[in-house]
Amino acid sequence: MEDTNGQAPSDLSQASYAAANLLYHFTKNAFVGVEYLYGLRKDFSGDDGTANRLQFSVSYTFN
Repeated sequence: MEDTNGQAPSDLSQASYAAANLLYHFTKNAFVGVEYLYGLRKDFSGDDGTANRLQFSVSYTFN
């Protein structure tokens, strides 16, 4: 990303994002999972913020 003249202090300067997930298949037809996501935002003004998310899932396939 390149700085240009006239950008507002609240404009995005830098961003980062990461995610990781784990799945466990405990039978042929079923699994559980967990996923974690992280985000970081920095503005030209120096303000920054982060976001975190944790989610779970369960799946069963009926045959």
